[in-house]
Amino acid sequence: MGTALLRTLCADGGHELVGVGRREPDAASAPYRSASWHAVDIAAPDATVDLRSAFEGCDAVVHLAWVIQPNHHEEELRRVNVDGSARVFDAAAQAGVKHLVYASSVGAYSPGPKDRRVDESWPTGGLHTSHYSRQKADVERILDRFEADHPEIAVARLRPGLIFQSGQASEVGRFFLGRFIPQQVARVRVPVLPMPPGMVFQAVHAEDAADAYARVLAARARGAFNIAAEPLLDPQTLPPVLGAQRSVPIPTAALRPGDRGATS
Repeated sequence: MGTALLRTLCADGGHELVGVGRREPDAASAPYRSASWHAVDIAAPDATVDLRSAFEGCDAVVHLAWVIQPNHHEEELRRVNVDGSARVFDAAAQAGVKHLVYASSVGAYSPGPKDRRVDESWPTGGLHTSHYSRQKADVERILDRFEADHPEIAVARLRPGLIFQSGQASEVGRFFLGRFIPQQVARVRVPVLPMPPGMVFQAVHAEDAADAYARVLAARARGAFNIAAEPLLDPQTLPPVLGAQRSVPIPTAALRPGDRGATS
């Protein structure tokens, strides 16, 4: 997601970009060469100091950092995802940043209906059976308190569905199939796609999600935004779209400043 957003902001032009990561990328290659880089591990207890230094003079901070593995080390994940997010938010406030954009997820939502759509006002209590969902919900609560304490800062939360893009296959395969499933097996096309009857989800292409982030930044928008593409994916609609390279672009009207309605 960070790489896709860099590409989008570079195409827009006129931005001075600062990148923060635990490991610095190859700053000589595109699109990474468009940003100045700071190596900061947000899980470190003293990371707030380094983050504040990186954020000095910035108009906006987009917080995208998140880890989902190793699954069996939940406390390790929490140090990055929850504690690290709190450090990012605190550092942004200390540096005088005026716009904070957080990469939340549809995974933050409490269980909802499968036969109708809900908007961004649906509770974000997460699913107790998923550490990913629990931690996304925990960060939403931290952000609630942050907004109350810092009304002068515009806070936006983007809650995308599953994000995919070309070239991501091996990474996605490790996430969903595990590191011990041979990639040759994962690439085999099967005539029947087994799916639970009640399985319903949404997805979005990384470039379209990046477009959403860029629009939120341009408008200094506040509030929560669901970011997903049509069609809704279920056992009937998923097989025909598996070969698609791009999702439906996000409509311009979907991201009006302060609009909290459901978007696609």
